[in-house]
This record gives sequence, C-alpha cells and structure tokens, in this order.
Amino acid sequence: MIRHFLFAFALIQLHFFVSDAQNVLEAGTTTVPASDFVYTPQEGGSGWNCVKYSVTLPGGVNSDIIAGVVTLANGNAIVNSNYASVDQAYYDVNSKFVAGSECSFGSNPTCSRVVGLSQSETYVAGVGNKGDSSTTFTYTISECTDAEAASVSSGITLNALLGLTSAIIVTLVLA
Repeated sequence: MIRHFLFAFALIQLHFFVSDAQNVLEAGTTTVPASDFVYTPQEGGSGWNCVKYSVTLPGGVNSDIIAGVVTLANGNAIVNSNYASVDQAYYDVNSKFVAGSECSFGSNPTCSRVVGLSQSETYVAGVGNKGDSSTTFTYTISECTDAEAASVSSGITLNALLGLTSAIIVTLVLA
C-alpha cells in the first residue's frame, strides 16, 4: 500500500514538473548599435497569452538601454521612423512597450518580466539604445509556466477590480 502511494505521489510530482516546465522560444546574444533599436524574432511570434523574457547586459549596468515587448507593427514602425532626436526615439520606444514589459538597466544588468499578451496579436522583444556606443546583450524568450500565466491573469483581474472599485467610490462620493 505504501509503495503504491509513493508511486502515485511520484507521478503527481512528475506531472506537475513537466506541465510547469518552460519551453524556450528563442535565446541568443546580439548587439544593439548606438542610437538604435533591434527586435527579435524578425517575423514576430503569436498565439501566446503569456511569455517570459530575460535580458542581460554582460558589460554591466547601462542607463542608456531599455527593453520590452512590442507588437510587430510597432517594432517595424520604430525601426522605420526618422526621429528628430535620440531622446524622442527613446521615449517613443518606451511608450510602445506592452504594459508591464518595460526594463531599464541603470541599477541592474539583468531584467526578467512575465508579460500577458493577446493571442491574436504578433509580438517581438525589443531593445533600444540611446547611447553613443553599441551594447551587447543576451536574451531568452520562453513560454510562461502555468503558475506565471496564472499570476499575470490574476494581476490583470486584480488591477481591473481595483480600478472598478475606485470608480465606484468616486461615483458614490460625487453623488
């Protein structure tokens, strides 16, 4: 009886481990030139409701670098734009990141984010550089684990509920 219990417990643990494992979609090392923006994968990816991405600057912290997830359309628009200044480009890139995906590297050379996505949209992970010299970075883009996907959807629901509650309170106070 104990042997059957231990075997069943081991199968449950194995199922949990396998079902919560991350599938790496893309990983690599590349360089973002000075005053430029690069994204990957070039054709974009779609069909996910959640991804986890990590970016590391092997050279250390660099406040000129930002990273995040954008739609493929926004990635193409950024690359094909003629900005009046590097700062204008930097702020435009930052404004196009999917909410919650933004990374900066002024105090830490590594950033990881779990990002909720729309399965019908095509996305890319992008890195912008407003500095005067190119910067090398490593990255990994993975599918979310079940737990990460649940945390993203719970966070969205919680934020929506908090916003709705605030709107109701404001309405009651003004009424």
